[in-house]
Amino acid sequence: MKEKVFEKQSDRTREIDTLNKFCEAIGVTFKIHQPMSPVDASVYKGEKRVCFAEVKTMNKDFAEIYDVRISLRKLANVQKYSLEEESNCCIVYRFNNNRIGYFWLSDIKNSRCSWGGMKNPRKGSLYDRELMVYIPVDTLRMI
Repeated sequence: MKEKVFEKQSDRTREIDTLNKFCEAIGVTFKIHQPMSPVDASVYKGEKRVCFAEVKTMNKDFAEIYDVRISLRKLANVQKYSLEEESNCCIVYRFNNNRIGYFWLSDIKNSRCSWGGMKNPRKGSLYDRELMVYIPVDTLRMI
């Protein structure tokens, strides 16, 4: 069964804005990937790609959370792509109050996995309910 695409232009705009702030803060640039790519962007220092980036949005203020979440499926896809392309990957989180934090795949420790996702799955969605990985907020490097 083919996955229905729910991403809106406003989602892509927020993703690009997040990547702009992230890259500016750490002194790198990025190139956005096509929609439905395994990762959202390639990150560069000069002409050299230094990593990939996957952007996630938390619909809460940073002060309200104890952990960040990402689907197990997404982590597996990011890991596979990262290994195939021989490049590290960071997961970048944006919060309602525009705070931004990130971590590297190798930073994931002391996390838990459980069934989760959206409380009210969207009609036609294959992955609104799935296995989620919950990563302690203190794993994030805040910018």
